[in-house]
Order: sequence, then C-alpha cells, then structure tokens
Amino acid sequence: MKYTETNKTKFIGIESFFRDYSRLKRAEDHPQYDIFKTTLSSWGISEIDIFACWKLLIDGIVKQKVINQDANALIDAPTDISIFDTYSCGDTDYAQICKNVYLEIKKTEDKLMFFKSVVKASNPDYVNFADKLKTYLSTGSNELSLWSGGYDLSLFSSRFGKCPLEQTQLGKLLDTLPLTTEWKLEAPLWNIVSRTFVKSYQGRNFHVYIRTIDSESVLLRQEIPMIKRAGKIAHWHIFYKNGTQFSKVGYRRMDDGTLVPTAINEDQLLNGYDEETAFKLLKQILLTSHYKTNKQAYDQVIGKEFPEYRAPFAYYE
Repeated sequence: MKYTETNKTKFIGIESFFRDYSRLKRAEDHPQYDIFKTTLSSWGISEIDIFACWKLLIDGIVKQKVINQDANALIDAPTDISIFDTYSCGDTDYAQICKNVYLEIKKTEDKLMFFKSVVKASNPDYVNFADKLKTYLSTGSNELSLWSGGYDLSLFSSRFGKCPLEQTQLGKLLDTLPLTTEWKLEAPLWNIVSRTFVKSYQGRNFHVYIRTIDSESVLLRQEIPMIKRAGKIAHWHIFYKNGTQFSKVGYRRMDDGTLVPTAINEDQLLNGYDEETAFKLLKQILLTSHYKTNKQAYDQVIGKEFPEYRAPFAYYE
C-alpha cells in the first residue's frame, strides 16, 4: 500500500516502529503484524513460518534503504554484463533477461538507470519472502493478466475473469497492508513479487492490458520477457479512459492494409491482438488531437527525446 495524504491514518505508528527497530529488533511490534498473522493463519500456515516470513519482510524494508543508497551512488554503467549475475539472487533466467534488455539500450544514461533499477530489486530478504509464499500467487483457474497505465487497469482486467497480481491471495494482502511510509522501500518488493508471480504461472495464455507504452515499466522490462521465456502465449488489449469508463480499442483495416483505431464493445476482440499491432494502434491513439497526450508528447516519443515507446497515458478529453 502506498502512503498518501488520504490514507495516512492507516500508517500510524509505523515511522516510530522503524526508528526503534534497529535497537529493539522486534518485528512483531509493527502495527500490521497481527493482521498479517491472522491472514496467513487462515491460509493454514504455522505461526513459526508466519513470523519467519514477516521477519524477512521487515528486515527487507530496513535492508532496502541501504540497497537504494548504494544504487543511487552508482555513477557509471557497467561494461561487463556478467555483473547482472551478482544482482539476480541466483535466478539465472532473470539474470539473462536483464542482460538482454541491457544490451538493447542505446544511451549510456539509460543503461545506468536500468542498472540502478536492477540493483534496487536485488534484495535477498524480499526474494526469500516471495519464494516462501509463491503458492499464494496462484491465479487459480483464471488466466494471468499484466497491465501498464494505471492501477485501475488491474481492477478492470479482473472484470473479465483474468487474474492480475493484485487479485492473488498474497497480492491482495500486500495491496491493502500498510508497511512503510517510504514507497521507494516497498516498490522493489512488488518488483520481486511480480517476477515470482510470472515465473510461477502454470497456464498457457496470458493477457496484457495497456493504455500507455513505457519502456521503463516493469511490464516491458521484466514481466513480458520472463513470461515469454516460459513459452506462454500473449493476448494484448488496449483501452483508453472515456470519462469514468474504459473503452476498448479495436481497428478497421483499410484497403492499403493500414490499421485505423476505433472504439469497440468490450466483448469484441476477446483474444486481443499481437504486440506489434497493439503498439502500432496505441501510438496512433497517442497522436490523436482528442487525447491529452498531444502532438508534442507524440513527437517526443518518436524523436526519442524520451526513451523509446515512453509516453503518457491515453486519456480521451
């Protein structure tokens, strides 16, 4: 749960807990431990294992502060890609994906930014926490969904019987559990849990819900490469916000073979489209003058003043 002005009452006592934790080392004193314990107990987990998981979570938050400081202090992008093995916490698939993504990045400053993000997501306590509870990242009988472009897309995808991370047992708990007022200490936890979620998926098909294209997103940098590596089949779905509702983007194919985006009913194109078509259509939407992503924003994307494919949300005015 991300700390905001509107939900800050839920975080009462958390800052003082972390001030005392370095001295007292009592993870069970965190204000949310009882909720965590009650929830995991209802899953059939023993009290000893519950506390072990909680200790990993709390120690991980403390450790993350140091990891972030070390990452932010980096000033040079590495030249030897084997360094990603060091920050993969023993996950060879993830290390190889990091290497592949890194080699595709052209600008030195973008390489450094990516490397820093990998370092920040190398917290061994978070990795162990996610691994211990990976059973509770199951999608059940539903197909897995991934998203980019606002949390409301996560909720929206579940309306179609798909299961995003936030709808799994562990995802729901973490999404509603105040842990720390510093989101930068919790964000790497979600990064690590998301790759455990994707790696654990046993289904054949997965779905991607997007209204933006962001090359720096966890979706494109981590989740899609990992799930493709496992041989899963992708179905892409593009939406834009139309007032308070989402409209799905379909297309008309013109005589010359070009695609023209058009709004369609939600029950059409249930299987989505391929990745290349999805990106092509969304770029056309971002170019349209009726969207808050105006021509200037589109030109910045195409001109690579932003990293490739980085763009604001598609939002109809």
